Amino acid sequence: MSIDPVIIFKEEAYEHLENLENALLVLEESPRDAEQIAAAFRAMHTIKGSAGMVGFDHLSYFTHHIESFFERVRSGELMLNDEHIRATLLAKDHIELLLEKTPPSKESMAVSETLIQQFRRWADLPTEGSPAKSTAATSANTETEQRILKITIKPSKECFKDGFDLLPVMRELSALGSCHSSAHFNKTLTFDSADDYRDIDIFDCHFFLTVLLATEASQSSIDDVFLFVADDWSISTEELDPDEAYRLGDLLLAEGAINQQQLDSILQQQPKLGEVLSGSGAAAQEDVEQALEQQKFLRSQQETQQSRSVPSIKVPQPKLDALMDKVGELVTLQSFLEQKARELNDEGLNTIAETLMQLSSDLRETVFDIRMLPIGTLFGRFRRVVRDLSHELGKNIQFVTEGAETELDKVMLDKLGDPLIHLLRNSLDHGIEKPEQRAANGKPEQATITLSAAHNQGQILIKVKDDGAGINTQKVRQKAIEKGLISATDELTENQIHQLIFEAGFSTADKVSDVSGRGVGMDVVRTSIDSLQGKVHIKSDAGLGTEIQILLPMTLAIIDGLLVNVAGESFVIPLNIVNECIETYASEKCVERDTTLVKHRGALVPCVSLRKMFSLAGTAPAIEQSVIVKVGEETGAITVDEVVGQFQTVIKSLGQLYRGVSGVMGATVLGDGSIAMVLDVSELLESIQS
Repeated sequence: MSIDPVIIFKEEAYEHLENLENALLVLEESPRDAEQIAAAFRAMHTIKGSAGMVGFDHLSYFTHHIESFFERVRSGELMLNDEHIRATLLAKDHIELLLEKTPPSKESMAVSETLIQQFRRWADLPTEGSPAKSTAATSANTETEQRILKITIKPSKECFKDGFDLLPVMRELSALGSCHSSAHFNKTLTFDSADDYRDIDIFDCHFFLTVLLATEASQSSIDDVFLFVADDWSISTEELDPDEAYRLGDLLLAEGAINQQQLDSILQQQPKLGEVLSGSGAAAQEDVEQALEQQKFLRSQQETQQSRSVPSIKVPQPKLDALMDKVGELVTLQSFLEQKARELNDEGLNTIAETLMQLSSDLRETVFDIRMLPIGTLFGRFRRVVRDLSHELGKNIQFVTEGAETELDKVMLDKLGDPLIHLLRNSLDHGIEKPEQRAANGKPEQATITLSAAHNQGQILIKVKDDGAGINTQKVRQKAIEKGLISATDELTENQIHQLIFEAGFSTADKVSDVSGRGVGMDVVRTSIDSLQGKVHIKSDAGLGTEIQILLPMTLAIIDGLLVNVAGESFVIPLNIVNECIETYASEKCVERDTTLVKHRGALVPCVSLRKMFSLAGTAPAIEQSVIVKVGEETGAITVDEVVGQFQTVIKSLGQLYRGVSGVMGATVLGDGSIAMVLDVSELLESIQS
């Protein structure tokens, strides 16, 4: 099944827009950063070219003018300022609208024209305080003396299937100077019978182009023409000696008088060719030989470069999800086989089960790697949010990201955007003080918000930290009383007061604004994180700032677990939080303040009994098994009747009826076909504390 070229174009366009936004936010601080200027130019150039090839003509027209502006910035004729960057950010937002609404509405086209006129004025006039360079100086920077280039363009075989159009490429190339082009077939197809025609795909590309270009343009300008097809097409450029550019060999190649197969044959027939050329007086034999040798060298260099490149493909998310489902079924099947092997005590079957277990484990890790993406792809989107809101609120904020290389399942990454935006908006509006207030409190006027990610005991720990005013617990408590969430006589710990922030409709804002005060935000955060089987914790110090921690599993699909048994019921504990398993006698337990504690390495740790937690029948054995677990900074023990062993499990979500069961994150199918609950250990430990 082929993928719609428009879908591919849109996906790539959004990636380029993200790159553009990141470049602009850097340029806002360092407007002379040549690398970021080039990145902004490339983003516009690529979108322009790709848009034209898939029929987004208005978008191509619009981005062309922004590209032209950045071309002048790149050449040093214009200096970027804040107004330019603001307008380009608006243009970026407008391009996103043009991508979604096709064809564009009259209103969208009017906005396009307004922005185009603005960029045209800037491109035609020097920036205030930065006089334009002289024509001679500009020419020296952006152009070279006229030269003659031979450019060989070999489109990919599938270029027409993918919706590519050669015309925009050739138009851009023609705009750089005088050019003469000719098309050549890659090979001649012969058929012995009519049935052979069935092997022809009429949409395949079977030709390549040779272009002779006389130009003063720089090499970078020429490379930019092919920027959006360079990965799929073969492009080679050779500069010809102006005095010898039209030797016979070059003419033969440029005019298509001979094809590639004939060239190879000619190289071995030099005496005969020499006689013909000498007789005609067109050129000497050594000229043809030299041209062919040069072409052979260029071809070998190109093949070497291609062999060094690492190929990559884009896979639609539904296909990855389907693959993960199949891996999950394989893991379940492997569990069935392992169970049967144990029951039959068959050595051969045991060997097969062990081999299948290793293969399924390797396959699982491979699929995980495919699904994992660096969280920096998400963090980069928030720079614009922080920038715009800090300007709107009149606050001076430095936004810092850490651990951008930390990888997370793409499915989870997509669902993290909204809760993180809510946390950042909350920090900006409620946490960070105005510059004058910070100065009065002896703080730097510029506040800092840090967004970080790191691996933590097989999980992902994300922190949103600010150095603002911290949480006003008295104000939170008073608002909670007013809303009837608690009574005035309730005694709450500081942590319990912090948790009130996550109640639906809760807000401490005194008035409604565009940023906050509507009671929508933190409850959305908790709901979203709960759906990802994660947990949210708050640490806050009055006057010093707030840190919100999000603890997430690395994936929602398959985990390694510890299978345990209580009263004939099976449970799975995620293995990444298990420290060890110990035997526990009744004499080693004690109760303090209604909390059961168990001795572990000379210390007492809180303990939860699954038998009591889930009201299971029967009495506990004289010697119980305690599974010592650690989640974040919290350590606890889970007492069970029996520890069965390590178990690779596919987590299935619970139905609506069981979704509210405390201490359970999902279910899984065991090797014998029975169901086991996957425990939410973080929630179990919280139940001990409460």
